[in-house]
Amino acid sequence: MHNQYSAQLAFIDEQRCIGCALCLKACPFDAILGTSQLMHSVIKSYCTGCKLCIQPCPVDCIEMRENPEYSEAIKADEYKQDRKDFASASKQRLQLRKLRLESRSQVVHAARQQSKASMADKLAELKRLQEKS
Repeated sequence: MHNQYSAQLAFIDEQRCIGCALCLKACPFDAILGTSQLMHSVIKSYCTGCKLCIQPCPVDCIEMRENPEYSEAIKADEYKQDRKDFASASKQRLQLRKLRLESRSQVVHAARQQSKASMADKLAELKRLQEKS
């Protein structure tokens, strides 16, 4: 799928990217692909040109570039449904991202609670063993 709806797209200079993953966290549309300690790339068909990925980059390897597929003609009424579809797909990716982050947060919270309970059990067992001695 090509992106003809955003006048500008984010571009990551992969030679300068240090893989910090801060841009991944900043992009609300999951338009950046990569993982910690590895270079990142922009999924052009997902990028909305929001520029939220630029500020958190510590090495300034992200810049906005003109989208060669963008045309002012896309603003015509005949493309209204196409624009709506792109906006709808972007909103859906945003919602899925929010759900994924909430789910991850819940899993981490549950793991921490389980770890605390386990530690409390181990401390209680240690205390019982000390009292027996």
